[in-house]
Amino acid sequence: MIFSLFDISRQTVYNYFNQEEMKYYWKTDIRQYLDHEGNLHPCITRSSMIIAGYFGRIISVATRVGTFGPFCTGIRCRRRPQRKACHGRIEVVYIDHMGDGSIFWRCPLCSDKGRIYGWIGSCWDEMDMQTKCSYSLKN
Repeated sequence: MIFSLFDISRQTVYNYFNQEEMKYYWKTDIRQYLDHEGNLHPCITRSSMIIAGYFGRIISVATRVGTFGPFCTGIRCRRRPQRKACHGRIEVVYIDHMGDGSIFWRCPLCSDKGRIYGWIGSCWDEMDMQTKCSYSLKN
């Protein structure tokens, strides 16, 4: 049986995100927090700005490192299970370079997890120009 890079990559995500857990994960289109130039929209609420900043830090680290994953970002988990701060560090599981550029992330301690997409060209995008050109050719 021959596996493509896409099949292997999807399998990596499914090892961390089983079907039951997929019901309870963040699915974030980061563009909803941005203006037409890719910067934070000036009229968003304070709570939206906080969560956008959290997802933005994940995007920034994931695009700066530029690997498929998994790797630890060093970003503290924001979740508070049973009203106690989780001490986990966010881990980028996989970056879908072959598709829409989705960043899959999770906290290994509390199992908070999600997918961020729509980040290309945003204020947190730290990808090099060569990679950006290949994305624009595909999309």
